[in-house]
Amino acid sequence: MTVAYSCFGPTPCTNHSFDLYWLATLKDYQKKGIGRRLLQQSFQSIKEMGGQRVYIETSGRAQYYPTQMFYKSCGLVQEACLKDYYDIGDDCLIFSYKIKENYPKK
Repeated sequence: MTVAYSCFGPTPCTNHSFDLYWLATLKDYQKKGIGRRLLQQSFQSIKEMGGQRVYIETSGRAQYYPTQMFYKSCGLVQEACLKDYYDIGDDCLIFSYKIKENYPKK
């Protein structure tokens, strides 16, 4: 059974940027460090592929607050807020992470 999943790829028309499209963990397996480890492994793979910066988009709605806090706790920085992107009152938050030797905090 798959309990967590990550999907990423190079950002089109860029030299060293990657998009992380999905990072998901089954509800019963959340809060056990699996997502954080998977994010670390994703960053390591991106680094090995020549990536230098990773971008992640998520909703600004209240139900995504735990996701936003997770990204921040892993060292990602909110770079932008696109107002009413998904729908009226549903902003798009863009986070970034600069690939370096040390990965998200444990």
